[in-house]
Parts: sequence; structure tokens; C-alpha cells
Amino acid sequence: MESSTLLPSTLVDFFAKAESQTAVLQWTTTSGMDNSHFKVQKSVDGHIWKTIGRVEGSGTSYAKREYGFIEDNPYDLTFYRLLQIDKDGKQNYSSVRLVQLYKELIKKNLVSICPNPSNGALFIEPVLLEPLFISIYDINGKLLYKGEVSQIFNIQNLANGIYLIEVVSGNMVERIKFLVQK
Repeated sequence: MESSTLLPSTLVDFFAKAESQTAVLQWTTTSGMDNSHFKVQKSVDGHIWKTIGRVEGSGTSYAKREYGFIEDNPYDLTFYRLLQIDKDGKQNYSSVRLVQLYKELIKKNLVSICPNPSNGALFIEPVLLEPLFISIYDINGKLLYKGEVSQIFNIQNLANGIYLIEVVSGNMVERIKFLVQK
């Protein structure tokens, strides 16, 4: 005689993405037993968490189950995790997922630079968490620098004049003029 025992439900997928101005969370569990519910939690810094919703679990299930949750009021940058709670009180946290809204991105620069005009060092502050690459051109279009964004860019070797920084992040490109004035 063969006996089959179900183990507690296991979270196999957890996705979070921005959709318009909402955050859409989706996850899947394998077959399992005694899955009571999930608490959906969010954080602005990844350290202090707030429960923002509850999704009922499938109890005992013999198949994969899909779940979802939509948050209508995410921060511009929001960390999410799930707390899975079984009927016997056992709890398991999911991995953390990050959702970044692109509110009014057209009105924002990908980076902010200061001071402008500058006389020695240019501070470059990324607005997004994604990798950014910059190119610096002189007024005639000659490439002077190409590479990843570093926070402080030494411009002491540049002559007085107008320069162009081209910032690239994925398929977004931003061009910002700056002035060197010594």
C-alpha cells in the first residue's frame, strides 16, 4: 500500500511590476496542504514593512495555484514581499521584489547635475536605480568621455564652454547641457 503525504505549499514564482500607476503582484504555489493566507507587505526602504493586503490561500491543493494582488497606491520606488501563513501558524517570507514607477518621467531628468555652471567638479546624481551610462561631448560634437555614471566627475581639464551630457538608461536617452566656467 502506497501512501502519499502532501507537504506545505511552496512558493515557486513571485513577480512584481509597475503597470500604469499601480503595482501588480503575481505568484504561484505548488500543491500542498494547510495554506491559510498570504499577507502582502510593502516597504519604502526594504527594512520597515507594512502589511497592505491579505490574499486567501488554497487550503489543501493538489495542483499549482496562481494568486494576484494590485496595489493602487505604490510609492515611486516600492519593495514588496509576501508572508505565507499556514493553518498551523507556520510562516514563510518570500524573496523581496522591487517596483519602480515612472511617474512623469518625461518631465524628470534621468540624472541631476550640479553645480551648473561648474568650475572644477560636476556632481551627477542618478534619479533611477537602473544602470546609467553617460557620454560627454564638446560643443562641436566631439566625444570626450563615455562610461558609467560616477557621482563626481572631474572637469578641471575641460576648457571654458558649453558641453553636452548624454545619459542612456535602457531605451531612454536624456541630453543635458552644462557650462564650464573657471
